[in-house]
Amino acid sequence: MDEPAKDKTSEALTTPTDEITDKNSILRIALLNSCVDLNLKPNVKFTLTKARTVDNHTLTDEELTSPDQIPDYILKTLMIVNYHAREFELKPLTSDKDRNKSKNSYDSDESEDEDKTKDSDSDESDDGDVVGINPMDGLLWIFHCADTFLRRAFAIKLSACQLSVPFLLPDPAASTNVTILLSALESITKSWKGASNDNESAQEVFATEYPFPVVSFIRIGKITMSKSSLINKIMSDANGDHDFFFHKNIQGGDVKRKVVDGLVELSWYLPGGSEKQTLRNEICFANLRGEAKMFKKQLDVLLKISSVLCILLPSEYPDETITTILKEATHSKAKVILIFNEKRQADTKEYFNDLRSKHRGKLSLITHGNKPNEYSFLQSIRENIQKNIHEVKATPLVELASCANEYGIRLDDDQWHFRLGKSVDTWLQLGVKEAKNLLKLQIHVPVLADLEREKYCPKREGNKSKSDRFKRDADEIYKNIEAEKEAQKESFAQLDERILQYLNFIAVMDETGRNCALSKMKHQLDRMSLQIMAKLHQEYRVASLKLQKKKKETRRKSDIRSSEEEHLKQLEESISKCSFGLEHIIRELAQLYQLPDISTIDYAGAAAEMLLSGLPLELVDGDSSYIPLRWFNAVYRKLERKTNNAKIFVISVLGVQSSGKSTMLNTMFGLEFPVSAGRCTRGAFASLIPVSDSLKSASNFDYILIIDTEGLRGSADSQLREHDNELATFAIGVADVTIVNIFGENHNEMKEFLEIAVHAFLKMKLVKEKKTCKIVHQNVAATDATDKLIVARCNLKQDLDKMARVAATQENCEDQFQKLNDIISFDENEDVFYIPSLLKGSPPMAPVNPNYGRAVQKIKENIITLMCSKHRFRLSVSQFRERVADLWEAMLKENFIFSFRNTIEVRAYTSLDRKYFEESVNLIVIGMAELERKIQVTLSRCTTRGERVEKWTVSKRQIREEAEKLREKMEIEMKVFFETSEDKATLEQWKENVMNRIEQFKENQLMAVTKNCLAAFNYWQNRQDVEEKKQTYEKELLQKAKMFITSAHYTDDVEKCKAAFQQEWQQWIVYVPQCQESKIDVNSEMVDVLCDNTNRVLNADMTEKLKHRDYSILNFKEIAPVIDLDQLSIGYFSKVFNFLAHQQQQVLVSAEIIKDQAVATALDFAKMTSKSGVRCTRNDLTQMYHRVITTIDKETEKFRFKFRRCLKCDILLYSFANAYVIFDEMEERYIGERDIRGELERNLRPRLETYFLNICSEMEKEVLAATSVVDVLQKPMESELSRTMGPAVTGELLTISRYQSKGPFHASVLIQLGEEGKFESYIPYLKNPVKFLREKLMESIENYCVKEEPVSITLLLEKETKKIKDKVFAAISTANKQTKTGSKKLTFWIQRFVENCSTLEITKEMFAVAAIDDDLKEVDVFEAKVRGNVTQFLDSLIKLGVDRATFQKWNPSPHDHLFTSMFGCQRYCPFCMGLCDQTVQTHVCSHSTRIHRPQGLAGYRYVKTGILHISICTTDVAGGGTFRNLDTSGEPHSYKDYQSVNDYYKSWAIPPDPSFEGSTYWQWFMANFAKELAEHHEAKQPKIPSAWKRRTFEEVKDQLRQEYNM
Repeated sequence: MDEPAKDKTSEALTTPTDEITDKNSILRIALLNSCVDLNLKPNVKFTLTKARTVDNHTLTDEELTSPDQIPDYILKTLMIVNYHAREFELKPLTSDKDRNKSKNSYDSDESEDEDKTKDSDSDESDDGDVVGINPMDGLLWIFHCADTFLRRAFAIKLSACQLSVPFLLPDPAASTNVTILLSALESITKSWKGASNDNESAQEVFATEYPFPVVSFIRIGKITMSKSSLINKIMSDANGDHDFFFHKNIQGGDVKRKVVDGLVELSWYLPGGSEKQTLRNEICFANLRGEAKMFKKQLDVLLKISSVLCILLPSEYPDETITTILKEATHSKAKVILIFNEKRQADTKEYFNDLRSKHRGKLSLITHGNKPNEYSFLQSIRENIQKNIHEVKATPLVELASCANEYGIRLDDDQWHFRLGKSVDTWLQLGVKEAKNLLKLQIHVPVLADLEREKYCPKREGNKSKSDRFKRDADEIYKNIEAEKEAQKESFAQLDERILQYLNFIAVMDETGRNCALSKMKHQLDRMSLQIMAKLHQEYRVASLKLQKKKKETRRKSDIRSSEEEHLKQLEESISKCSFGLEHIIRELAQLYQLPDISTIDYAGAAAEMLLSGLPLELVDGDSSYIPLRWFNAVYRKLERKTNNAKIFVISVLGVQSSGKSTMLNTMFGLEFPVSAGRCTRGAFASLIPVSDSLKSASNFDYILIIDTEGLRGSADSQLREHDNELATFAIGVADVTIVNIFGENHNEMKEFLEIAVHAFLKMKLVKEKKTCKIVHQNVAATDATDKLIVARCNLKQDLDKMARVAATQENCEDQFQKLNDIISFDENEDVFYIPSLLKGSPPMAPVNPNYGRAVQKIKENIITLMCSKHRFRLSVSQFRERVADLWEAMLKENFIFSFRNTIEVRAYTSLDRKYFEESVNLIVIGMAELERKIQVTLSRCTTRGERVEKWTVSKRQIREEAEKLREKMEIEMKVFFETSEDKATLEQWKENVMNRIEQFKENQLMAVTKNCLAAFNYWQNRQDVEEKKQTYEKELLQKAKMFITSAHYTDDVEKCKAAFQQEWQQWIVYVPQCQESKIDVNSEMVDVLCDNTNRVLNADMTEKLKHRDYSILNFKEIAPVIDLDQLSIGYFSKVFNFLAHQQQQVLVSAEIIKDQAVATALDFAKMTSKSGVRCTRNDLTQMYHRVITTIDKETEKFRFKFRRCLKCDILLYSFANAYVIFDEMEERYIGERDIRGELERNLRPRLETYFLNICSEMEKEVLAATSVVDVLQKPMESELSRTMGPAVTGELLTISRYQSKGPFHASVLIQLGEEGKFESYIPYLKNPVKFLREKLMESIENYCVKEEPVSITLLLEKETKKIKDKVFAAISTANKQTKTGSKKLTFWIQRFVENCSTLEITKEMFAVAAIDDDLKEVDVFEAKVRGNVTQFLDSLIKLGVDRATFQKWNPSPHDHLFTSMFGCQRYCPFCMGLCDQTVQTHVCSHSTRIHRPQGLAGYRYVKTGILHISICTTDVAGGGTFRNLDTSGEPHSYKDYQSVNDYYKSWAIPPDPSFEGSTYWQWFMANFAKELAEHHEAKQPKIPSAWKRRTFEEVKDQLRQEYNM
């Protein structure tokens, strides 16, 4: 195929390839000159895109004062189809008003058909001001500067206004260069009825392709009448006056024209069937501007095409030029009418009479002066035209294309476009049905669409259970889908090469070339459809009228009505089959894209460029009411990239069939939605319009997306009614503003439709998507309708309010919605508009009513104001794509409301949950943890009980204040999130709940921090006596050490120094008493508690078990209780043993969870007790015993079983064995803290020895002191680092998707299990998901810190170390400054340092060794050494890095922070054991989970067969089935009534939705591990749907990642 030439849109005309460069250069020069002559800006290019661009500068009635305003005025006025676009005067601003009025005043005899000049004093102003511009000059200047597409649009608009359109266009450079505008005029259509007014004679044709007889008007010489005005009067034959052709008496017509002469314009006369009309046939009137003798080429063309040639002549004797032209005219095929204004003189009269005699039957003479009045004169011309019109065979204007070169004229279309057309001509010549059938790929779309719907809503039949039918149907549907796709692939193999070549060609073309090619194709397709569609529509109208008539006559004869309706249905199908438009080509392109592994051509990118070019793109397939989502997503993803995810404002229109929706949108925005060619809108089309820079700045929108929808039929037919509801819901759901279009003002006609609309609005309100509605009443003639119909609007609002209440009742939400404004934004005074009828007068010659365009413009202005609202959410292309996809998927499902919530609300709630979790941890958890750490450090630094009491009193107030402050911060963050989220309307329903959760979470954190700090307070208070005694002995030892050090004889021998110090120390330490406390035998205490009279029922069993293990508690640490049915008390259920066999796994899993809870309760109690600072007591162990038993008893109350004594004993022993280490360490710490002598041996002696050895080595005093100080600081600094790393790492983890909330982490674990691919890995998860996930969280975080991201964690370590160093250095600096200006004593420096270094657990007493020599003369040396040693120690911690041992030292650990917040609620679905999605433990709303799983995972099986149950809870709850288990006493219980089982079931909200498709992950799991799962549960293997078997792990992994934004 030849490479297409690029279309230069800046060049108005096209020529053959070898001349194009020179010609365009000449044209540009000519245009520049014309612009100078017209005082217009040169180098301006007008495009259709520019003409459509929406701005906030509205068209007003203000006078034009500058030439720069003319293009904008013409463009805007013509785009709203206002025939006043050709009428204006330029009135430049000047200080002299009188002069301004007189300027541009011209000789009244000036005619646009004459070459007379203006008076010299009025032709140009003295000061060089701008003179007037003739409107035709302005219009043609824009036409010359316009691109091909704008010309075509202009021609259509001019024709709709019943204004003449340019046909032969002369170059501004030279009138001898003429272009014939066949391409620009090719889309103009004309429709009319014959003079007989017979319906059968109705016609609709393309103007240039129908053989209209042409009646041409030319003038030769100077005449005294206006030719254009004469034609207007002739064409206004009993139709009322209208200025088809511009003339001197129109506003601005008195201005001298400069570029119009040589132009040939066309206007079509169409008969209206009136008996008063003289002209009874359709006629094309042609008008040559200027003197005919000056334009030879134009005259030759007119002689060629004219059936009648009307020549206006002066009354003088003809000169040689006139006689020559008359000779040519009389020798042409046309009949000639010579028209004179005044009576002719004798010689002239004789000449023309002779001429008429010579050409009798060919030539007619008509003189105005000979007629009694103008009416007779005009009638005479009309009669002559009517008489001669059929004498010459007419030919279509389009045939001139073949002989253009013969006349030396050019075509306005590039030749390669015609070649492209020829490449598919043979295809299109087959006819509509045959050519359409060659588009083989889309033939499969209706079938695929039906299967797609059925996949979500399978047909129900037979007596099988619902779940069985669902599985069978789903399996069959998937098979059918695959079969149809295979059939489509086969169709592709048979696809006609011409079609594939064309599709590929338009996909790879550049934008201009593609637009031209598609425009040409669109015209060809419209021409094909038009040939038969007009007839079909006429037959449909006739059949419809007959049906209505027979309904009245034979109301009780249903058979007659049925046959008529059947005929109408057949006609509808014929209309659908014969409709062939560009959407079918794009539809084939979409199906070609959706075929896998077919082509690498960017079809979606091409479609996105079509949208950007202004081409309407089909959104909903009109034939199958279907959206091919893969294609849609691909196109709008490309659009997202090409526009940088621009912000778009979406407008949709909704209304009854043939109410003028598309026409209104086309008028409002200059669009091309189909309204002609006998075709109505089917489905929904989207068109993208750019906005101007000024509007973009004001509104923050980049584009407006207009969605035109198929008309609602309001039929009583249930299927059509359902279609109407779906369409209304879709139109409202995807848009920001919906224009509800009503024909007329009568509410009765629209009430049925309004009920649909209001109900749809209500559905959107239920998903918190509040929309805006504008109601437009078309065809309301009264200019004061707004005032006169105020009562009607109030009634309308009352009706809408009533309908809203009715709809709310139907949707079971009448308590929330009582009136329309509860559902949508609608003001009956501001949002209701009245627009007059479209046409001014009677068709077919009526122009579009100018007031129609003005009224539509007001609606547009109202919408633009709405766009600029500050409170409006700015939707991006990607968000629109998601909105459409979510809404469409929801509409496919049976339960629309629930399905929609399962898409939009799930997404919204996921983002809310993630944001809540992130902020709660970042602000409250970490903030309160920092405060807790700070308070504990403060309490540890107190040296007296009184001081600590004071600090604790302040700290309690500080805890509450800080908690409140953090709560306020979190509320602000969440409010900002609610206000700025794309789903803010949806999120609003949870706002109050979230604020309550924040308050509750704050209180939980406040209590936890208070509890921990109180434990620290009690710990230090309990140690105070011991600390004070220790301080007393420490002072005595330091005094003795000081005396020894100052009096000792030093030596270089280190060993001698050590021996000397050891000897002295042994003498000193004997004065410190030995510890009198002895360690309690924790094992013995535990045995006593377990075997004493605490619980007589268990004593015997407990004693027996301990005896077998030598009464050693630790022997039970590794013996985890094993639960089986023998250890559970089923009681009176033993009679249903067979039933229990089917449910045993469920029972065992529940018992396992209770056991783990009991053990966890014991360990939590032990850990908290150990923080008290007291020793282990029997009372503590007794409390732990009762907590374990209480947990078991309380949790088993929720089930129909109890733990036997043996099992309780096992759990107690296991709990005590695992708590043993905690209590034993607690006892050892207690004894160690009270062993003052041992404490001094461990801590003081090494410091003193080091100090003494450093003196022996003659270390400088300042260095010695610094070394001793830093030795004391090392442990506190390391402890502080361990405390800060946990929260720091937590903050880092929150930036990783899998740690941002429960869902993503849960999904990441499932992915990990799937990657392992072993069923054994799933077993602990299936038994106890929370326990398993907790272990995995700890393991995951540890791996992240130690193995996955050690570099990142080391950077955090460096960051936290630097914080500690900065605080220590700041305290050092402060201490140094104060020491230098005060007492230069080391004790003074230490006191100041401790006061300023508040983050470390240090007291001044800890530095007593360093202060043995109190003088500090060289402060700077001391400071440098301290800084250096601190830096060295902290650097050593960094070098150690992060290993497992370091990770385990962090307290609190990141795992503790995250798990508590992430897994607050740990409840399971009672059927499938899916984990509740809520993060707060005591959340107010019901338990719920997004991912219900096949119930077989929890061991559910069919009672009779023992086969694992694979349906999900939402399907069963929606059906009529039953379940039974221990909770139902073994009796069948309805799934629908599951909440009545007990309080736990009642706490769960499981939405009944049979269309809800379970998680694809668990479908994959069941398909791969069904056998192992059945063996694990001791059940029979289920039959897996084939669709599940086709799931790949990569597919389900990607879906999980996508669902949780991982």
